Amino acid sequence: MRLLTAIGYADEVAESTYVANNKTRFANQPGFQGAERHHLSVSFTLYTEVGEKLVEYMRSGAGIHQFPDAPEMTPPYPYTHNGKTLWQIHAEDSEQKEDFDLYMSSRRQGALAPEWWETYPAATELLKSTVGLKRDTDAVLLVDVAGGRGHDLEKFRQHYPDLPGRCILQDLPETIEDLKGNPPRGCEMQGYDFFTAQPIKGARMYFFRDIGHDWSDQKCRELFANTAAAMDKDYSRLLIDDFVLPTTGTGYRAASMDIHMLFSLAGIERTEAHWYRLLESIGLEIVKIWPGAPGMHESVIEAKKK
Repeated sequence: MRLLTAIGYADEVAESTYVANNKTRFANQPGFQGAERHHLSVSFTLYTEVGEKLVEYMRSGAGIHQFPDAPEMTPPYPYTHNGKTLWQIHAEDSEQKEDFDLYMSSRRQGALAPEWWETYPAATELLKSTVGLKRDTDAVLLVDVAGGRGHDLEKFRQHYPDLPGRCILQDLPETIEDLKGNPPRGCEMQGYDFFTAQPIKGARMYFFRDIGHDWSDQKCRELFANTAAAMDKDYSRLLIDDFVLPTTGTGYRAASMDIHMLFSLAGIERTEAHWYRLLESIGLEIVKIWPGAPGMHESVIEAKKK
């Protein structure tokens, strides 16, 4: 308890007497507990396991490639986990998958980072647009692609209950199946793999949060191109909530995340110029990059078809 009170997770009010505080109550939420289990079972062991074999990995001739897409290139994580990626580990271990989903659903709770619709002022931008919003019963307002448990989508719908249009949560079929007993309120659900054609055509917004940094440029081109093909040139917008690093002077948090993504998923945190090149290569034009909280480097990229 001395350690917990020293770091603020409880208050010491007398000798051997402690009381809960706001941090205690926050730590008691399922999302925080899932995050702690994820960090202990995956994040912390990632560096010990990969680090232990890093010299062996380098001497094996595999080398560290920014994007090891070729079959003969083995990323660091699969090298130390019998050839399996982190996603394959999650597919085999339902407890790890559940902890990861809980972590993602609560990652910004209690944080200084704003919600994505505060960074990108959705209602203001959509309503002031000359295009406006379709109001027919089949019109789709927002598709949250790979949206996990629907935490972002549900909060968006609760925040903007009067915006017309359907809100659809997409994720892998097994994730959607797990949610059938507790679906996000006010939202529809659909099983979908973003490496296949996007089935929802002409939605006003397609939203991807923390997806691009998991994948190489080639994989990003594939998954974003699938959604781009479904977009209406004059009506649809692609919104990407992800790290956007400055060309120089990247902060510690973003730089450390860049290394973390490399070792865990052979991913990357991209600079602004990198995002422009990537999206332009699949026929998309960045309308604006909406910056998030100062120093966080997490922004919302708004793009449309050229």
